[in-house]
Amino acid sequence: EKEDLKRQVAELTDRLQQQQNATPTADDQMALLEKSYELAAKYMNDGGQNGQTAQVPVVGTVTQKPQAQPVQAIRETTVSGLQQSVSDADFIRAYSQPRNYGF
Repeated sequence: EKEDLKRQVAELTDRLQQQQNATPTADDQMALLEKSYELAAKYMNDGGQNGQTAQVPVVGTVTQKPQAQPVQAIRETTVSGLQQSVSDADFIRAYSQPRNYGF
């Protein structure tokens, strides 16, 4: 019985040791993150232009804002999901129809 307990303790300590070795530490994760940022900065900042930036020529200065033109006529239709009032005649007509209460 004591041998079984010793063997189980040894197995559990081995498992714990393996889990601690398999889990990357915060320092390892930080180093990996810094390396990925270095690579991203190296390739993203270059942008395939070999260090040259695009120059956009200035055509002129804007002195006045352009007038806004509507693309389509404005419609004043209001759609509402609220319940509409029903007239008495419509109410009686709707509820006087035969209905299936047999289910």
